[in-house]
This record gives sequence, C-alpha cells and structure tokens, in this order.
Amino acid sequence: MTKNGNKSITWTSFNKPKQFTKGTDSTTFTYGPDRSRYQKVQTRSSDNTTITTQYFGKVYEKIKQNTSTEHKYFIYLDKQLIAIHIKTDTTSTADTADTTNTPATPIPDKTRYLHYDNLGSIDTITDGQGNIVERMSYAAFGERRKGDWRVSDPLLPIIPP
Repeated sequence: MTKNGNKSITWTSFNKPKQFTKGTDSTTFTYGPDRSRYQKVQTRSSDNTTITTQYFGKVYEKIKQNTSTEHKYFIYLDKQLIAIHIKTDTTSTADTADTTNTPATPIPDKTRYLHYDNLGSIDTITDGQGNIVERMSYAAFGERRKGDWRVSDPLLPIIPP
C-alpha cells in the first residue's frame, strides 16, 4: 500500500493497482487470470454515484451508471482502431417525479471515426456525417495541446485565423 495524506493506492500481488482511494471516494479494479483488467468500479460519496465499467478485450466496454448503460464497440481494421460505436440504454423515466412512468427519451446511437497523423496519434475525431467532433495535437514528448496550436491570448477572438 502506498499512502499520502488522505490518498492511498493498494496493489495486487502481481504489481497492478487494485484500489485508489481519496477520502471516501474510491476506484477498484478487478483482474482476470491472465492479469488483464476486466472491471473498474468508481464510487463517489459526494453524489452517491457508482460507475461500473466492464472490459471485454479491446472490442467492447459496458459502462453502467445509475439507470443508464453505455455500450462501446471498438471497430478495428488491420489492428488499428478506426471507429467507436456508442449505444446508450436508459431505464429511467423522463422525470424522476413523473408518476405516469413515461419512458425516457431514447439517446441516439453515435459513431465516432478516428483519423491519425503521420506518427500514428489520433489527431481528429469525426461523426457519421464527417463533422469534426474533436481535434487533438501533441507536443514533442506526448503532452496534449489545443487542436488549433495557437497561443492562449485574450485578443485571439478578434484576430482572424
């Protein structure tokens, strides 16, 4: 166990983290016989939330939080991740005070396509219509920086790109 103030890390016998704790919040990992992680449980006492993530290899994740479950399907081509399809199921009603048990508005499926730079890092994520959802770029040693590479300047909005 490693401890620093109200933070602690508990390790498994095979030198992988088993639990991170900060005050009353915690994240616990469970590993299979091949020592690969198959589950993560995050508990936050501030809002009484538990998020359970189950991993099925590199192709599927199931994330359960309260009354919704998110399914992430990872799509590969020649061993490279090219897309992530996200499907969200909700089991709650539209309003928790709703006594008519009206089902929640379904959340549409999303597919995100990944585009790589010449070094193999993801630099752009687009949606199904080709619209840019996120741009990323990295400094020389892998530190992430803003996608537009410009300096943070209060006058930037008035200067044309």
